[in-house]
Amino acid sequence: MKITKKTDGKRVISEQDYYEYFQKENPSWLDVLEKINAECGCFDKPKMWKLFKVVRYNFHVYDIKVSVVINTPSIQTTMTRKTSKIDWVENINFDDLMLPYFEHYLQNLREVWTS
Repeated sequence: MKITKKTDGKRVISEQDYYEYFQKENPSWLDVLEKINAECGCFDKPKMWKLFKVVRYNFHVYDIKVSVVINTPSIQTTMTRKTSKIDWVENINFDDLMLPYFEHYLQNLREVWTS
């Protein structure tokens, strides 16, 4: 089951499929991230470092370096590619199944890719 789709040439979250995926699989944040990256054609597995409550993931989506630091409920994400960089912090709300974070993730990934 795919949770993303292409709309106007851009990969976006398919909300209905996303919710169905959550109901069937009850995935972790990392499961969703790896699924979205795979649907983008990237299979680089995030490498994890944990220090107390803080968890850091580093990985690449093609030539974009991504670093994610989770200190629940806050997630700081940095994406860099050659001369472009996006850095944002977002609070996760598990009641909305992290959908806003992953929508911003795809949007920012596109922005870094095209900069």
